[in-house]
Amino acid sequence: MGTGNNEVRLDGRITAVPELRSTQSGKAVMTFTLAVQREQGQDATDFLPVVAWNGTATAIAEHVVKGQQLTVAGRLQSRTYEKDGQRRIVFEVVAHEVRFGRKPKARPEVPVADVTAAVA
Repeated sequence: MGTGNNEVRLDGRITAVPELRSTQSGKAVMTFTLAVQREQGQDATDFLPVVAWNGTATAIAEHVVKGQQLTVAGRLQSRTYEKDGQRRIVFEVVAHEVRFGRKPKARPEVPVADVTAAVA
């Protein structure tokens, strides 16, 4: 076999409003979770951690809302850490390209007066 290839492409929905942070050196970084259906038509969903850096992170912070469809292209990365004396391994997708898809449909808000009238 030849050299390995580490490419990941995911289509899913972002599970929460992403938070933009900065490293000590001033690089923009963002972590978020993408809900991805295992197979079309199935109810099984995986919740995958994604990390975005610099301009990609900034663009996501400016344009993405919770529940929005995203296509993320990147690479799979593992890292280890220790917690409570146990060695743990985390796998995450490091995004190098993100395409913004459909935003979730806005739900109409019911005015408070209507809710009160319905209860009375």
